[in-house]
Amino acid sequence: MATKKRKARPEGKAVDVRAFVQHGFIQQSETRDHVGGRCPFCSKDGHFAINVSTHAWDCKRCGVSGGFQTFLRQISDRNIAEFKRQPAIALSKNRGIPISTLRSWDVGYNPATGGYSIPIYDCGDTKRLHDLRYYTIGKDTRSTATCSLGLLGWEKLGEKESGTASLSVSTWTMR
Repeated sequence: MATKKRKARPEGKAVDVRAFVQHGFIQQSETRDHVGGRCPFCSKDGHFAINVSTHAWDCKRCGVSGGFQTFLRQISDRNIAEFKRQPAIALSKNRGIPISTLRSWDVGYNPATGGYSIPIYDCGDTKRLHDLRYYTIGKDTRSTATCSLGLLGWEKLGEKESGTASLSVSTWTMR
């Protein structure tokens, strides 16, 4: 039986783990198959590993693991839980939006980055994230690398019978 040869990554070619870095992962090592570093969940150095070809990941310390979609979901869930006290007050004042409204849209605070997350759910499915946008006060809102743009609230479009939908084409860039 012939063994399948794995293609080696070209020398000097960077591994694309930007999405993980944007949400708090700090890269500390790299092998041919994995990138390792600080876990964005438990903040322990050298325990978080990402498979460079599949983006499967796990932390050997806190035990979280999964694929890319699971990573986005778990980061979002953690951030929603962290959206309280001073971070919530600061964003509410900065954007001029009541905390209750921000919470109703599942806005979260990422303690690993000091920024905020805004989940963009798939149309009709609040269990699957289309994008996890991130925002830092004084900077522009950004989409997670490798995610495509989606509409905030598009999972709710079929809920109302009014037949009217509003669409804003501006981004959240006011300072």
